[in-house]
Amino acid sequence: MKRKLTILLSLAMVFSALMGSVALAAPTPAPRDFDTLAPGGVLSADAVTAKYAILIDANTGKVLYEKEADTKTYPASTTKIMTCMLAVEKATLTDTVTIGSLPALPSDATNIALKKGETLSVEELLYGLMLRSGNDAADALAIHISGSIENFATVMNQRAQELGMTGTHYVNPHGLHDAEHYTTARDMATLARAARQYPMFQKLVSTYRYTMRATNKNTQERTWYNTNRLISQDESEIYAYEYATGIKTGYTNPAGSCLVASAKKGDVELIAVALSDSTTGKWVSCTTMFEYGFQFYDTVDLGALLSDQEITVDIPNAALNDETDGALSVLSVAQKSAYITDTKDAIAAVKGNPSAFRQEITPAEGLSAPIEKDQAVGTVTYYYKDEAVLVCDLLATRAVAAQPASTPVVPHATQVAGTQPTAAPSATKHIGVPWYVYALVISVLVLVFVLILYLLNASRAKKYRQYTAGKGNRSGNRGGRRPPSSARSRRR
Repeated sequence: MKRKLTILLSLAMVFSALMGSVALAAPTPAPRDFDTLAPGGVLSADAVTAKYAILIDANTGKVLYEKEADTKTYPASTTKIMTCMLAVEKATLTDTVTIGSLPALPSDATNIALKKGETLSVEELLYGLMLRSGNDAADALAIHISGSIENFATVMNQRAQELGMTGTHYVNPHGLHDAEHYTTARDMATLARAARQYPMFQKLVSTYRYTMRATNKNTQERTWYNTNRLISQDESEIYAYEYATGIKTGYTNPAGSCLVASAKKGDVELIAVALSDSTTGKWVSCTTMFEYGFQFYDTVDLGALLSDQEITVDIPNAALNDETDGALSVLSVAQKSAYITDTKDAIAAVKGNPSAFRQEITPAEGLSAPIEKDQAVGTVTYYYKDEAVLVCDLLATRAVAAQPASTPVVPHATQVAGTQPTAAPSATKHIGVPWYVYALVISVLVLVFVLILYLLNASRAKKYRQYTAGKGNRSGNRGGRRPPSSARSRRR
């Protein structure tokens, strides 16, 4: 009997061990068959288990997939993305923070065991915030930056408004549940896209493990592991995703499991958000969205694609002996990074045919020689599907001398490679004459005219005197005869 009991107990132990191992093991991610999940290249709603989800291109913000993306829900610890970004924006990483009296946390809230009077740097607190998801680290940073949790929440809401996060409202820096603390999947994607512009943020969210030094209150080193299993370096981690680059997990009972994640493959960078998902479902939801995005979409860097386009600008007032008669080849330099995201077929088409982009040249105001090398002579704006997607400054590749000042200036036509020349209106540069020159000329002409009149009158007077003198002489020669009575009367 004892022998039978021993055998039964042994079997029970073996069965329990097997069941326990099965219960502890995470389920293998379901294969992503996009012929089923994305018929016609459109990801179906039930392909993602999260209640609220979105997939965007990180560079352009283009939405590639969404599911109830504007429905308000609770963000849990993904709130710490905003806390981290504000700390990077407003604090100095090397600043020393002395831990004061922090608000009490629920017993099950994650923390990094901060102690009153402990001194750490802002950077060390950020690693505790983003890897270990320390709620005490969030409170300590909030108080350091704004003086209180309430003041920091105000700053969080102001920043959310600046980013256009219209469905978000913050109450605390960590995301522990509050009915007035909410967000949307779209807003979280907007936030992640804004935060990733900071190299320090990128460094934090992509770090798998960090060893915290001993401090004045904690004499032992502490090692923190990132809660984002997509970037795990553990070879046995079945949810590790080779293209993952960060960002943050979250969980509370009301919020469910949440994940805001990023991934990069080639030149394409994506951000996926899964809110109110299951514990393991969030990993599959995000990797499913990533795989869908990488398979069906592509992104092109417009600066790299269009920078070698040949553009010529004709420079008005160029010297007559200019080597190209003022036709100046220019270098285009993008004012800022610009990308477009579209289906792979559409991107392949524009990569092979840059002329698909319409270009519009705007010469610099008052453009005229002389021009110095590297001088800005205008801008070029590129349009894709009637949307302005890239603006480049046009810089002179050489100097252009001007015509002599006395030479009439005739503006050249402006012509861009691949377009018809546009004739510029003809213009002549007139040399100004001072007013006093005109006055002098008029005065001289008046004097000449008066002199001529004077001379004419003098000549007539002289002739008249000569005539009358001749009449008198003829009368004397006739022997003193008196003139007729009619003549006498005229003399009177």
